[in-house]
Amino acid sequence: MQFSIFDASAQAFARDFYEMLTRFKPLDECVSRAREALFLEVRLGHRDWATPVLFMRAPDGQLFAPSQEERHQMAARDEGGLKTVFDQQGQTVGTQINVAGNWIGGESPVDEG
Repeated sequence: MQFSIFDASAQAFARDFYEMLTRFKPLDECVSRAREALFLEVRLGHRDWATPVLFMRAPDGQLFAPSQEERHQMAARDEGGLKTVFDQQGQTVGTQINVAGNWIGGESPVDEG
């Protein structure tokens, strides 16, 4: 972050940034998408969405290359939209997404009170 930022904004940015990173997206796309999501979540007049910046020299921004198995898992996950994803042990891992202040897939993971 280039400046100080509210905790709630940092959490929102990190959530979306790492979600994109787990989908093997390039770093610049991860930052851009997380900033866009942050812009939609913060109150009008806040500039927190502009605080996260990325200076990068890598030509493609690709940090990790997914294996063939990971590509299949991502395709299955993306195919179902908001469906529940299962890990290797068969345990359920839920996905929570914040759309315009409404949590889809469960309650807010952060106490917003």
